[in-house]
Amino acid sequence: MENSGSSNLLSGFHYHRKLKLYDVMTPDPHTISPDYHLTTVKRIMATNKIRHLPVVDREVIVGIVSDRDIKLAATMYGGRSDEEIQVRDLCLSEPYIEDESCLLRRALKQMLDRRYGCVLVARRDKLSGIFTMIDAGDLLIKMLSC
Repeated sequence: MENSGSSNLLSGFHYHRKLKLYDVMTPDPHTISPDYHLTTVKRIMATNKIRHLPVVDREVIVGIVSDRDIKLAATMYGGRSDEEIQVRDLCLSEPYIEDESCLLRRALKQMLDRRYGCVLVARRDKLSGIFTMIDAGDLLIKMLSC
């Protein structure tokens, strides 16, 4: 007997194929300027319970700082205090950015293939949101709960 269970399972997800980043992103995420220091990054991330912080300079996306970057900073900048380390020194200067009209499945494929923890979402080249792997997990739970 052929297993048709997986096709029945997936048929319920068919309408989600057209979801765009705009539909699932966290709008207006917290951001930081490249001129701030590691102390401020840690405070913003801890206070807001986030792991990714977009770096924006005069409304232009210039990078992203992740919790992993903070851990690496301890090794890279050994003897320096958090006040001596600027965001521009630790941020990834070429983050993954997509327009908010990008299909969710395309963005997720890129995130998985390249092992990115998030995608920055833009509207007319300005940051409008963020979508993380945590958001993807939450979305999957909601879809499975329907």
